[in-house]
Amino acid sequence: MSEEVVIVEKREKSWKREVALALLIWLGYLVETKDVELIEILVFPIFTYSAIAFGLQWYNPYGMRDSR
Repeated sequence: MSEEVVIVEKREKSWKREVALALLIWLGYLVETKDVELIEILVFPIFTYSAIAFGLQWYNPYGMRDSR
């Protein structure tokens, strides 16, 4: 019997979820300390990025299409 060697490449960490969490915490700080106009400008991009970062991780952890 011959043994097969399986080589698994380790992917580089993307940090997208950590960045999204940091942005949400920062937005929470801004809500308590800054003007409403600034919050109105920043809330949409921060929530959109966070939703994509967490949502795509749930859908496909590697961010690639399934090639089957």
